[in-house]
Amino acid sequence: MLGKGGDDVLHGGAGGDSVSGDAGKDVLYGGFGGDQLYADDSLRDVVSCGGSTDTVFVDPIDHVAPGCEVDGANALKGGVLATFEVTGERFRVWVTNPQTVWDLYELKRGQSTVSIPNGRILRGAGRADHNVPYGWHLDPQDINMADFTTEVCDARPSYVEEHIGEFVRKVERYCPWGARLVELRNYTGGEIESPATGGNPSPAAFPDEG
Repeated sequence: MLGKGGDDVLHGGAGGDSVSGDAGKDVLYGGFGGDQLYADDSLRDVVSCGGSTDTVFVDPIDHVAPGCEVDGANALKGGVLATFEVTGERFRVWVTNPQTVWDLYELKRGQSTVSIPNGRILRGAGRADHNVPYGWHLDPQDINMADFTTEVCDARPSYVEEHIGEFVRKVERYCPWGARLVELRNYTGGEIESPATGGNPSPAAFPDEG
């Protein structure tokens, strides 16, 4: 669930939900627990967790109610978190590969058309459960952005979830052709620079944002 860019009130559901405020003074509520609540947009938000352990991504100025136990931003330090949409379904990828981080940044600002994430698929929702509600994630290092890939690793996220054993053991990678980058959050602790040049002379700042 993604906010509309204003002052939104967003609620998780039965658990295992992803709720993101987006450039507004938002109020985020967890549902029955196990949710991901994203409020790190540099504005003062209010975050209230659900009945079990939730993972929160917040700024120092946010008000966080007791019960939010997992510091997602610290857990994902050193990488970026990309949210992709595939035929109406969303999944998240935490990326630490320097070249792929740069490629995602270039795609976000409209300087690239290379839009297919192609990564090794692993079991589990990943560090800080960043890919809930799915029981799989992509390797943060073994991932690249591609123009085209083999068709065998193309699928909707829900199809991968239903056939996770086949994807992990046989296909080994996930590469949704219709993926569209809808959100990119920076947890590297600095600015994004091109690894090919050792950094740009005047690197563009890439703040945490929704």
